[in-house]
Amino acid sequence: MTAWIVIALLGAAAAGLLLREPLRTWKSHRARQAQERKRQWRKDRDAQKAQRSIDRAMNPAKAAARNGPPALSQVARLHGPKCWLCGTRTFDDDAARDRHGKERLGATYPVVDYVVSIDSGGTFELANARVAHRHCAGVRASRPAQTQFGRPPRTYPTNS
Repeated sequence: MTAWIVIALLGAAAAGLLLREPLRTWKSHRARQAQERKRQWRKDRDAQKAQRSIDRAMNPAKAAARNGPPALSQVARLHGPKCWLCGTRTFDDDAARDRHGKERLGATYPVVDYVVSIDSGGTFELANARVAHRHCAGVRASRPAQTQFGRPPRTYPTNS
């Protein structure tokens, strides 16, 4: 019976010796992977820090120009859904599809309008953007001297 125990112990020792090298290789590979992940994390962190410092150093007008025009939802959340030119409500359902399937926007459909136009040196900042009717913004662009804007007609009926 002791012979069987000795044989089992020798077999376990031999198996341990046989598995030692693959186990070392696997452990060293895992350690290299962990080091590489840590290096990549540090690299990403440093890049994010550099970008944040650039963003802080950049004035708001340049940052807004880099980010592009603000979304209508952002402007409406900040300044409200009313047209800043005529003071009446905008209707985002003032649209219809023509027979070709293309969407046609109505006169009271909301658009982003700029207090100081981009062509005149304005910026894409939220402070320069306002919500306006499509009609009012078009009239203002074609006749900048006009100061009185009447209520535009509702072009398309409501879908309800």
